[in-house]
Amino acid sequence: MADAQKIADTILVAVGILLSAMIIWRTWKKYMAFHNAPNMITMPGTAVFRDLKRGRHYIFVMHPEAFKRVPPGFKFCNLSIIDGADFRVREASDGSEIELEDCTGRYLVRFGGRRIRKTVPGVYSVRSFLMDREGDVELEVTGGNPEYMDAKVFISKSKLPLADTFKRSIGLIFLLILLLGAAQIVIMYLLEQAGIIVR
Repeated sequence: MADAQKIADTILVAVGILLSAMIIWRTWKKYMAFHNAPNMITMPGTAVFRDLKRGRHYIFVMHPEAFKRVPPGFKFCNLSIIDGADFRVREASDGSEIELEDCTGRYLVRFGGRRIRKTVPGVYSVRSFLMDREGDVELEVTGGNPEYMDAKVFISKSKLPLADTFKRSIGLIFLLILLLGAAQIVIMYLLEQAGIIVR
């Protein structure tokens, strides 16, 4: 009789591990797709970002080392990466300039909030702009600090790129744990009603 309970628990654990692995794998694939996105450019460079939605967008700079470390070294932002860099955004259709706002210091991606040394590579938002209609825009970056010419520049709709993906994955795993717990209660109840296990 106890064997039935062990089998049920083993099945639930196996299902939980399998589904959690699938969620983590999907999140990893999205991270790798983001990290290797073809529209990320190095300084200096130019790229066209297509089908941007209405609303505020953010220009991010990401150094290759930013995601290669683990906490506490993950708390990186380095303003010296963009020393001497100039950012311009134009409407791709007619070449008209889009006004940029300097958001350095407002939307820094800081994990932990401690003051960071300037010598540490990082990822952070440096400019923002508002689009009043959907469309394509051209991002041009000129100049920049020669020491950090391998830094990637891209446009994001989110203040924290990939944050929604990670939050969704954590939420799914938490929901999975709750569902498996509820499933275990239901299975134990059904086994008791069937007389297979007696408490």
